[in-house]
Amino acid sequence: MAEGPAVLSGPDFESGVPLSSVADDELLLGHAGGEPVLLGRSGGELFAVGASCSHYGASMAEGLLVDGTVRCPAHHAAFSIRTGEAVRAPALNPIPCWTVEQRDGRVFVTGKQERSAALRQVRAEDAAAHPSPW
Repeated sequence: MAEGPAVLSGPDFESGVPLSSVADDELLLGHAGGEPVLLGRSGGELFAVGASCSHYGASMAEGLLVDGTVRCPAHHAAFSIRTGEAVRAPALNPIPCWTVEQRDGRVFVTGKQERSAALRQVRAEDAAAHPSPW
């Protein structure tokens, strides 16, 4: 059975939304690049990830933002908000991550990130924050 195009709702993040509309530890459903996207803020850091669970395609708009993850309300799969990687079953595949920019009090989602680039950046940041004692 063929899937139709995703139903887009909420603000167009490519056009920007006021920073005040992105509350800390909450998710805002919108769209960018013709795809549903969740925009959020956690610990002051802005992020944007795909809004559909890779496990069964459920909408994650009603999901939870917990400890650097977004959790699907259907089967409780969890994904990293920084990389999109699945960090808890039943999901095994990642969700997309998007680039977020802040300008003049507005937040813009500017494009989908390549998976390998997002992972390299997070690993470099983690290595800098937690240097090896060896």
